[in-house]
Amino acid sequence: MEYFKILNLTKEPFSNSPDPEFFYESPQHVECLQQVEMALRLRRGLNVVTGDVGTGKTTLCRQLIRQLAWDKSVSSHLLLDPNFDNALDFLANIALLFGIPESEIGEKSEWHYKEMIKNFLYRRSLEEGRLTVLIIDEGQTIPDFGLEMLREFLNYETNEFKLLQIVIFAQKEFRKILRQHRGFTDRINLYFHLKPLSFKDTRSMILFRMDRAADSGVSTVRFTWPAFWEIYQITGGYPRKIVMLCHQIMLMLIIQSRTQVSWSLVRETYRRNASLHSRLGYALRVGALSAVLLLLVLVQFGPAPVKDGLRSFLDVSGTSETPAVTESAAVIPAGPVSLAVESALKTEKSEAAAEEVKPEGLLAAAAPVPAETAAPPPAVPYPAVLGQLTVQRGDVIWNLMTDLYGASSTRAMKRFEEVNPHLKSIDVIVEGDVLNFPAIPAANMPPPWVSWVALAESGRLDEIFHLLRQYPGDLPPARIVSWWTGGGGLRFALCLRQSFTEDKSALQAVDTLPERLSKNAKILSRWEEGTVFFSALTAS
Repeated sequence: MEYFKILNLTKEPFSNSPDPEFFYESPQHVECLQQVEMALRLRRGLNVVTGDVGTGKTTLCRQLIRQLAWDKSVSSHLLLDPNFDNALDFLANIALLFGIPESEIGEKSEWHYKEMIKNFLYRRSLEEGRLTVLIIDEGQTIPDFGLEMLREFLNYETNEFKLLQIVIFAQKEFRKILRQHRGFTDRINLYFHLKPLSFKDTRSMILFRMDRAADSGVSTVRFTWPAFWEIYQITGGYPRKIVMLCHQIMLMLIIQSRTQVSWSLVRETYRRNASLHSRLGYALRVGALSAVLLLLVLVQFGPAPVKDGLRSFLDVSGTSETPAVTESAAVIPAGPVSLAVESALKTEKSEAAAEEVKPEGLLAAAAPVPAETAAPPPAVPYPAVLGQLTVQRGDVIWNLMTDLYGASSTRAMKRFEEVNPHLKSIDVIVEGDVLNFPAIPAANMPPPWVSWVALAESGRLDEIFHLLRQYPGDLPPARIVSWWTGGGGLRFALCLRQSFTEDKSALQAVDTLPERLSKNAKILSRWEEGTVFFSALTAS
């Protein structure tokens, strides 16, 4: 029995075939289709669509054919494999694709094939008034003579339009081929490059496919927000990878008799399949190790010149290290930031409380930032947990972690799970749950030329979250920045999300804020040596 029936689905939602019915209309795919179809209608000639493997080129190709099929005045022809051995085979297959009778083809020269195709295009366009479209998939395999043939086809035209419209879908390496054929490249009317999906579109694509496959139009299978995020992190937003991973997730749901896809289920599915796919790699590594051992034996007992040369090579190879994946540079204020915690965001605070605020001015005076990019290790160990937070109605793990760390990475999710063993699942939190937030150091110091505007500061994580929740929605976006110093301990600041490359721009941003915020604001542009940051921010 097909798995989708067990999940009360009428169709398989994550089939690896390019079914136009499951085509998710992401903004870039819709834009691409619209631009290509407009170019075809205007008979502009050559159009090229490129993208990485798995970005949805083939699905987009099939969707284009489907849209054109509704118009009887358009005759579209799909060439799936343009990699031919010679020009005669290329021309003969194009002729057959256009519907020219095989009896008329026979043994012809290149000139006869070209004349036959030209006469066909003139007859189809001028006498029948139809639009002829040649769609080529896997365009990166077109041989050089094939590109030359296509270039000549584009020369068949009237005073108003081209007789043949060409759309090429190709992998991104096709761009290198285009650079080598300037005569062909100069004829490109439209060039569109497909990129991976965003997180938003990744989530929307999954929901679209599930709902399209559901009997009632709404799927009973539920994905948590952390699950969506993990799928996006694993796949990088590539539609093909999303489909493959989600297919395996569906199978895991059946095995475990579940209907909810959690972050942990996504991780488990990924690890299992990664383990299966790595067996061949393991075998290859074993073989390589055996070869290295053999070489070492030869080095030990072989002639001196060979011995020295191999040892030198092995020494060099052994020193190479795989660079660690680092997070974005963190943004941390230097030194104490004396700002109001409560009155900065509440207009109803008493004047007495406001008088207790002792702002030190907008520009922080501190020693210049050292040239090093990596933060030095702290003299005193920082705590393992930044603080605790009580869940309120509407809180989502993914949002809370993004507010604190700048992003909800896989690394952060794993650490969060470790320090919250009392939670049954990190995917589902309810009002009243107490959450521990782990101290996850950012990899790099913030650039010395980048400034941030701090609105308030506190030594408690729950207080700074309280301020963030009160922050007016009609003001520039804000977020939390956290850091640790040997002398000051843990500190948290509520900062504008935008960063600035100069203090002047930061000051202008402060001037646009309401007085209750601007009077206590502080520009942070220098950092104390030895500071450890827990918030990853990038300059915007």
